[in-house]
Amino acid sequence: MTSRSTDEQDLTAQRDRLRELGVAEKRIYLDHGLTGTNRKRPGLDQALAAVPMGKMFFTILATFAEFEVDLLRMRTREGMAVARAKG
Repeated sequence: MTSRSTDEQDLTAQRDRLRELGVAEKRIYLDHGLTGTNRKRPGLDQALAAVPMGKMFFTILATFAEFEVDLLRMRTREGMAVARAKG
């Protein structure tokens, strides 16, 4: 018997495994009863919307990390200049 992505498919095993991996229930997106030929897939749309938010968050974190590294470099140069001035 061939399984298709329709109402016949049981997603329990997949959902259980995702939960075991620590995925929050609200982060499991489903298109239950829909096939790849359907134009509107709300679960896919939600998942894709969550990805740009994640990318934005990590970009902001990377910006702060780069800023911190720049501050450290500046402090190091200042400290070295002070040490040279003192001899």
